[in-house]
Amino acid sequence: MVLLELRRSLMSAKCSEGADVQEHIDKLSVMQEKLAGMGDPISDNDFTSVLQASLPPSFDTFLEATNTTLSINGKTQTPAELVSAALGHWNFLKIKAMRASKTTSDETALSA
Repeated sequence: MVLLELRRSLMSAKCSEGADVQEHIDKLSVMQEKLAGMGDPISDNDFTSVLQASLPPSFDTFLEATNTTLSINGKTQTPAELVSAALGHWNFLKIKAMRASKTTSDETALSA
């Protein structure tokens, strides 16, 4: 029963918009390791699919572009490659949000 619940939790995990993507990925990785330790490993292809499906909507364009590029080149993506790329994209989104926030703050200060 524990095995089934853990697998179900892994498969249905979602990272909400604005949440810590690194923390989310770490949580999924721990679940994957626990399942492997219980004799029910998740294949790399399945784990990559779980990771992709669990990312927030702001990753949709990034995932579409990545998957299209891989498909054109006849390649697949390992979980480690996806994690690295997703964390790079998450950092980009955080920097973009900080810049937008700073611009808004600067405009507010100038209008006062």
